Amino acid sequence: NPTGELQTGGYYILETLQDGVWKEAPCFAQVAWTMEAWVISPGSTAKWEVDWDWLYGELPTGIYRIGKRFMDFRNTGNYDSKMFYAEFAIID
Repeated sequence: NPTGELQTGGYYILETLQDGVWKEAPCFAQVAWTMEAWVISPGSTAKWEVDWDWLYGELPTGIYRIGKRFMDFRNTGNYDSKMFYAEFAIID
């Protein structure tokens, strides 16, 4: 459970399951992610929508996961950072 406010930014990663191993999906471009911080206050919820077509194109049928890094920020120099994933499938 978070102990401070959660912060995240624009960065995310898309991976595909290949032969039982998660591998980064191929990208169309090099991305210089911005350093903004979106704050999620304790006890609140947030919704994030993503359009990955510009970076990954139309995804073929398969098993995927999207990863996003969150920081549990308590104070300057007092935080933890962890990547969280959500799995999904694209089917015909």
